[in-house]
Amino acid sequence: MQTPRWLKVGISVASLAGLLGCESSAEHKGAIIGGVGAGLLGAAAGAAIGGSDHRAGGAIIGGAIGAAGGAVAGDQLYDKKQREEEAAKNAAAQPPPPVQK
Repeated sequence: MQTPRWLKVGISVASLAGLLGCESSAEHKGAIIGGVGAGLLGAAAGAAIGGSDHRAGGAIIGGAIGAAGGAVAGDQLYDKKQREEEAAKNAAAQPPPPVQK
């Protein structure tokens, strides 16, 4: 069975959209994961919604919208996790307050 052209286009667009604009993959790990994952889902949903007449266009639009939304959400979640880890390290590094007598 041959892979449909709309699926190839959608996957390609979604994969590339998740990587565009990232300065460093280490700094934007959440954005990359969220962008690629949501882009793939968006491409599949767009292709299904577009029907047989507009499958490729639906996949492209759905992939781009999904990638953008997933990148923002993934970046926010990753940044929140990094802040929490940093706060925990700072709290552990501080000495306990002196005991009042």
